[in-house]
Amino acid sequence: MRKRNERVEIYLTKIELEELAKNVEKTGMSREAYLRMLISEKTPKELPPMEFYDLLKELRQINNNINQIAAKANSIGFIDHGQYRKDSEALMEVIGKIMHEVFG
Repeated sequence: MRKRNERVEIYLTKIELEELAKNVEKTGMSREAYLRMLISEKTPKELPPMEFYDLLKELRQINNNINQIAAKANSIGFIDHGQYRKDSEALMEVIGKIMHEVFG
């Protein structure tokens, strides 16, 4: 059985409909879900840019590398400072990219 049984029809101008479609597309939501959020006085959030996902992939790889360094350091009793520094600098570079994407 349907949870939502009430139907609402509205008329929009072409410009209003285009604006609605543009705003909905930015969120990746359905038009209905977008409107329900607005009715609930919640602000729909835009999807992050595609570069965001590339940056997350880089961060995951860097995290994996750092974990491998830590495991190796624990098993042999010392740390490869050169590799650790390289991965640490790469991590800081990616964090800088994220900060630039998010905050401009």
